[in-house]
Amino acid sequence: MSNRTKPIRCKYCGICLLILAALFAVISLDRPPSRSELTTLTGRLESVDPSIAGKSSSTPTRFRIAGDDRLLQYHSKAGELGHVEQELIRSVQRPVRVLVDPADAFATVYEVEIDGRMIQSYDGVAAAWRSDNRLGWWAACALAIAGVVLLLRAKWR
Repeated sequence: MSNRTKPIRCKYCGICLLILAALFAVISLDRPPSRSELTTLTGRLESVDPSIAGKSSSTPTRFRIAGDDRLLQYHSKAGELGHVEQELIRSVQRPVRVLVDPADAFATVYEVEIDGRMIQSYDGVAAAWRSDNRLGWWAACALAIAGVVLLLRAKWR
């Protein structure tokens, strides 16, 4: 590789890292809907499909409430996925109450209560989202710094 192509590669890599940093920053702005925007669903827990863990991600825990056609989803981003999933599996045919966003086509769950016992509260879900977003901000900062360093390196060569 010639000395002339190294600065060009540094420049393009730096720009790519800055774009990636911007994407991480935008994604980290995501917040759960406010509690007042959510709808309460109650009924008997009909079925539970456990999450499936993969190498880089996992599927959400999916479940149905009797009398409702929606396939509800509890995501790992909401926190305590293993605990919530185990409680749901143990509680099939029992009364459940969940909070969902009526505008969400994916029926994401933001609170789970089974038999009058709170399993994961809205406040716990909101705290888990904030924690997840903080990680995204740190990643965005690291990528931005690396991008700037590569751009400066390309300029100095």
